[in-house]
Amino acid sequence: MNTIQGSRSIMMQGSQSGAAGKALVTAGNNPAVGDDNPANPNWRPAPPMSQQQVDHYAKELAPFRMPGWDQAATQMYNLRVYHNSRLQTVGTDSQGNIDAYVISGTVDAGFPPHLEPDGDMHFNVKLDPQYAADLINSKNVQSENGELVCEIVHAGPATQGDAEPGGQGYVNQVTLPKPGQHVYLVGPYALDKDHGWMECHPVLYVGSTPPPANPPASLLQSIQGTSGFNSAKMTTKAGG
Repeated sequence: MNTIQGSRSIMMQGSQSGAAGKALVTAGNNPAVGDDNPANPNWRPAPPMSQQQVDHYAKELAPFRMPGWDQAATQMYNLRVYHNSRLQTVGTDSQGNIDAYVISGTVDAGFPPHLEPDGDMHFNVKLDPQYAADLINSKNVQSENGELVCEIVHAGPATQGDAEPGGQGYVNQVTLPKPGQHVYLVGPYALDKDHGWMECHPVLYVGSTPPPANPPASLLQSIQGTSGFNSAKMTTKAGG
């Protein structure tokens, strides 16, 4: 995802605290950030999560781990995610792959899924109640209706030139969500330091039923592109 074209600022009434009714934590929050649009002259990136915060989220998400998807998550992140250095992911497996999680909730019908200039489909999900409330931070509350931001990479054509190379040789294999649909998602859980909110990015699976234990071969083949996977192209992961 590149710069969001205009922040969707929604004022939350009362003391909304998320799905499970717990207090929100401050991972990624930056009171000095006046706008979540990096094009704004007053913009500053959100501070990264501390290791304590990363460990906290990894513990909360442990029941939802999908280790069979870690390799796909890592390859997609390194080969296909636009400006992946802005994302701080939570958790790695014993091989150094990014942890993937299953997340379920309802797609916000009032903010329909839409394509960004980098070709990513951006949509928001109201988490189901089994997820801890602090998976949503205050920036999600202030700008994203208290919902988790989710992104399917290269779901459509990129209209900005610097995002086009990441889509070369790739054909999206992820089902696109519908407004109001209850979905299961698989992907890394991450802080977007450009905007300060928490995300599921890149989304590797969208479905009305729980995902299989492992991704389909067609997904891995498409991530690797027509020339095959080349580990030399992989960039350094951001975060833990």
